[in-house]
Amino acid sequence: LYNRVDGLARDRNGTPPGTIYRDSISVKLTHPNGSGGTVTKTAAVDVGGYFSFDSIPIGQQTLDLIYLPDNDSITRYLAIGPNSNSYVECFFTADLWNSVPVGAGALTLVPGSETIYTGGGSVCDKISFDVVNNSGADIDINSLTLSWSTPVSYYKSLIIETSTVYNNQIPRKGSGEAVTFSVETIPNGATVSVVANRFCDNISGNCGTKSNMAGVSFTVLFSDGSTFDVVVGSCP
Repeated sequence: LYNRVDGLARDRNGTPPGTIYRDSISVKLTHPNGSGGTVTKTAAVDVGGYFSFDSIPIGQQTLDLIYLPDNDSITRYLAIGPNSNSYVECFFTADLWNSVPVGAGALTLVPGSETIYTGGGSVCDKISFDVVNNSGADIDINSLTLSWSTPVSYYKSLIIETSTVYNNQIPRKGSGEAVTFSVETIPNGATVSVVANRFCDNISGNCGTKSNMAGVSFTVLFSDGSTFDVVVGSCP
């Protein structure tokens, strides 16, 4: 009964809803209620289009995403297994959010900066990448979300340049979970590094088994709406 579903809502061109359109999306997940009927849960999306449900029972469940202004909808049928963490990406058929606010999405990945290495031991459980601000103005951020489909793993710490913005193993952070922190300012023209460390299979307490994150594709979302994909290579 305690399975999780994480998802992503984007328009046809892969544009996130941002701060303007995030309230225009309704996400509903319908599943049996255990007594012959059904129950529908509703979730909101964040500026990057991410949403999450927990406590979902096993079986084939129905996911509906509705863009309220046009009553445009997407339906997905999810096969939920026991002890699972499912991830689904949903794209509307129209270019809904082409009008992105000025300054949104201004942080971009520095090509070739994606790196994976061992955080200690022989398993590649630490990733890093660089972002650059070429927006023409300073950008303030106060959250970062990493999302990936497999493996099911959780990371202990997150470092932005010289600031450790998260360092906790009770609990660790998983896919689609935002790390919030005091405002970090990225000056115009600056390049900063981002490091996520100590991926392992336990959400809390002892690490259990370290997770090998080699070859994993991550989607990165900052609080200003900047989002991009990071694909790390093989273990060195």
